[in-house]
Amino acid sequence: MTYIELINEFWKQDRLDPTHALDAKFYFYLLDECNKRTWINPFELQSRIIEISLLITRKTIGEVRNRLKQRGLIDFVSATNKPTIYRICNVDDSPDNCLSNCFSQVTIKKQSKVQSGNTSGYNSETHIEDYRLKTDIKEKPPKGGKKKNLSPLEQIEKLKSETQNDAYRKFLGWLPEKAPYVSSSLQPMNEIEFEKLKAAYGSQTIVENILSLENRKDLRKRYVSMYRTLLNWCKNGYNK
Repeated sequence: MTYIELINEFWKQDRLDPTHALDAKFYFYLLDECNKRTWINPFELQSRIIEISLLITRKTIGEVRNRLKQRGLIDFVSATNKPTIYRICNVDDSPDNCLSNCFSQVTIKKQSKVQSGNTSGYNSETHIEDYRLKTDIKEKPPKGGKKKNLSPLEQIEKLKSETQNDAYRKFLGWLPEKAPYVSSSLQPMNEIEFEKLKAAYGSQTIVENILSLENRKDLRKRYVSMYRTLLNWCKNGYNK
């Protein structure tokens, strides 16, 4: 199903069985997040980002996504201290088979090795862990046991190569070109920090503050963290 087809199917179901307004907003938010990731499905998403973006509590998130799951629109797997894994279900999926399909596309090799004694052919723990291994890329320390300290620009390139978020990737590409001092001297924002700032203040405000900071030569060497600096500037309107 394409993006438009998923939206049309949602409204078709809604006419037969009306959806809570918040449930609809949550579902379209997940569709947008999946679209930003070029339809990599399933995908990981921090509940904290959803709280900030939709201005709802963690409890409400749990209630809404459970209702969407019951309608067969999404599936998800949550774990302590890990981002929730969401999957946008195609309208052909039923609530019964949605979970069993949730991670098949990223774990096909692992699934083929499931022992013959497992008659269902599905191991949820294996699927979840296999997905996390594919998305949790960690830098291996060099020989001698000491981890290499990356420069801010090297960190930006590393973050850009790992992210699946188009908006964040474009931001990381824009940063060294338009704000060379800021990008080479401050600890770069990770994806979660970027999404928090964007949700709270908007992309334009972030850009304006970065450019203002770039031009303030009198403040150079005063700041260390890009996120904390921009958060403070956005709150206090220092770029005005």
